[in-house]
Amino acid sequence: MPVLFERDAADVYNLLDPLRRRLGVSAYRQFGPHWRGQLYYVNARYQQLSLHTIYTQHSLTGSLLWTW
Repeated sequence: MPVLFERDAADVYNLLDPLRRRLGVSAYRQFGPHWRGQLYYVNARYQQLSLHTIYTQHSLTGSLLWTW
């Protein structure tokens, strides 16, 4: 999981709009001895500085992992 933490840190530190809240959920499912499915959902709320508005960003990511 180090890649996920690295991506999150890059997202937080390189933002022009301040992050007000972030909520994430992940789910894993094993499909037999070699396959695993993963699903991630992130809800982030930002405050846009130039227009003084608040907006919400939703992200849904899925993956299928094969191991031997």
